[in-house]
Amino acid sequence: MHTGVWKQSSKNELVAVFVDENKKLLTNWKDPVLLDYLKLPLKSDFKAEAKETCLVYCPSHPFAKRLLMVGTGSKTSLNEQSIRCLAPSIVQAARKLGLSK
Repeated sequence: MHTGVWKQSSKNELVAVFVDENKKLLTNWKDPVLLDYLKLPLKSDFKAEAKETCLVYCPSHPFAKRLLMVGTGSKTSLNEQSIRCLAPSIVQAARKLGLSK
């Protein structure tokens, strides 16, 4: 599964990243700077339970102002429907930040 695709022509306000219960990113990002921003939350309090979110600010990154880590829970039960059920968590976080797109 590939998530985390964005336009690199402008700085995105929020980029969602899915993380399974083993704290494994469900993306094939190669950007070491973005991955570095996620290290501390993944090592500490973020459990990646289904619908759990963690907002990470990336002030010095040219393409993403914030990363929203979204827990998927068990990777074995992950399917299109369970991903759709995570969308409200992303929308809620964006609205809380006052983002409209």
